[in-house]
Amino acid sequence: MVNDTLTSGGIHFTGLGSNTDFDSIIDKLIQVESAHKNQLTEWQATWQQKQAGFQDLNTKLLTLQTTLQGMDRESEFLLKNADSSNPDDLTATASADAQEGSYVFTINQLAKTQIVTMTGTSASSLDAKVNATGSAQTFSYNYQGTEHSISVPDGTTFSTLISMINNDGANPGVRASSIKISDGVYQLQLRGLDTGATNTLLVSSNTTLTGYTASNATVTQTAQDAQFRLDGFPSNAWLSRSTNTIDDVVNGLSVLLKATSAGSDVTVSVSTDTAAIKQQIHSFVDQMNDVRAFILSLTKFDAQQKKGSLLTGNYGVEMVSSNLKNIVASKGIGFNYYNSTTGQGDVYTTLSQLGILTEADPGSPNAGLLTVDDAALDTALQNNPDAVAELFSGYYDGSTTVSQPASNAAAFSYASSIAGSTQGGTYNVSYTVAGGSVTGATIDGYAATYDSNTHQLTASKGPAGGLAISVNSLVDGSYSGTVSLKVGKATELIDQIKQLTNSTDGTLHILEDNYQDIIDDIQTKIDYENNRLSDKRRALTDQFARLEKTLSNYNGIQSALNNGISQMSSSSSSSSSG
Repeated sequence: MVNDTLTSGGIHFTGLGSNTDFDSIIDKLIQVESAHKNQLTEWQATWQQKQAGFQDLNTKLLTLQTTLQGMDRESEFLLKNADSSNPDDLTATASADAQEGSYVFTINQLAKTQIVTMTGTSASSLDAKVNATGSAQTFSYNYQGTEHSISVPDGTTFSTLISMINNDGANPGVRASSIKISDGVYQLQLRGLDTGATNTLLVSSNTTLTGYTASNATVTQTAQDAQFRLDGFPSNAWLSRSTNTIDDVVNGLSVLLKATSAGSDVTVSVSTDTAAIKQQIHSFVDQMNDVRAFILSLTKFDAQQKKGSLLTGNYGVEMVSSNLKNIVASKGIGFNYYNSTTGQGDVYTTLSQLGILTEADPGSPNAGLLTVDDAALDTALQNNPDAVAELFSGYYDGSTTVSQPASNAAAFSYASSIAGSTQGGTYNVSYTVAGGSVTGATIDGYAATYDSNTHQLTASKGPAGGLAISVNSLVDGSYSGTVSLKVGKATELIDQIKQLTNSTDGTLHILEDNYQDIIDDIQTKIDYENNRLSDKRRALTDQFARLEKTLSNYNGIQSALNNGISQMSSSSSSSSSG
């Protein structure tokens, strides 16, 4: 009897004897058995999507952080324009520290370097020898009051001498070059690189190089300071600086003197660049809204469909959203509400005062997003741009308010804090002065140390630890008040984002890790199911192989019976006809 079913390892042939497609039957049975695995796979995909949502949120927060880091200092945020009435004579730039107004410059002379030209000698070509004496000679020069010497070997050419001067490791800032007077006439020129009257340059009398001694040298440009007046001062003299770039006359203003004003004045007008500041604020709002919109897409609930989004109700996303919203809506750290009666406090303490609000209308397409009231923002920038800048980009700016004695508002003042240690906030200050000594001092309720040499009180512990104030009055009495360390919204948000995105213990990192653990656990179960299904398929294959063999045997018996019956019928027919 022929065996119509073969199995060997992963290869099998079925239906050879029965014409039954057992493979399809096995596939259907395995499909039924795979229900749990399919459920696990779908579950894993859902968790992977949730994890990807956190990863995308992490990326958007880092993008927001980059934007904020470009505006977390007043020098970056409070942009100023400095316009010159004559840019050919003077140009200017202004930092955040520059006060608005006009500054009038009168330029008498520019700062110059000293130039020495060897007019008493010349070379016929760049390759002409400057030393053909058979022995080394010396070329020496004096720059800024210090002498420098170079040994010039026999056979040195004109161009080599220039290279020796320029490449000298001890060169203090002098550059040599060749000046072509005419065909076959080249002269050596030395130029000091520093402007200013003290940066003199002379060929030394100690030079022995033939033709290049002090007697052959001519000062063709004398080093000098820049001379100018500011707003007519001084009336009978000149202010002087060693360079033409002057940044220490007006705080926050840097000017470049380019030419003498020839009896006319140059006016520099400093103004706040409100357009650029508004652009920064709108960029801030756009980036915040990008994060908010993404969070809304992850957590929204469709009331009509009664269906949530990928992370609807997720505590991690809700926490991130809540923390960011609280920072935007709350009073700035270390800021105090303005008291119009006393004139104390901060003009702007919340972003809402600048026209930055959250759209509360649930029917609006911008529901939950920040909006900007440009009219309110323009008014704030017009009234007090410095206060706007401090609220956005203040970086641990210190200030004090003396409440007792009320008559001495300058009794103590902010001195310093420790970066990365002292936290922003407003802290109570209290101490007593008796006989010129400070006693019983506290800051934020903790004992503070007093240094009688510097007259400073320093907080010893707590959030204010490291914060120091200067005691300006040693008149006997009790003193109290507050010291504030202001942190702008940009820095407050940056600190929060760093905490959320920290790759070691950040909130989002922990959530991603937790989700990865769940994904890995599901994968373990999927692997188990794959093994179980593989074993099941193998068992079914063997089972149906045996069935195929049995059916094949029965088919063989049936075929033999049919043949026997057929033969018997044939024999019977033959007998009847005979």
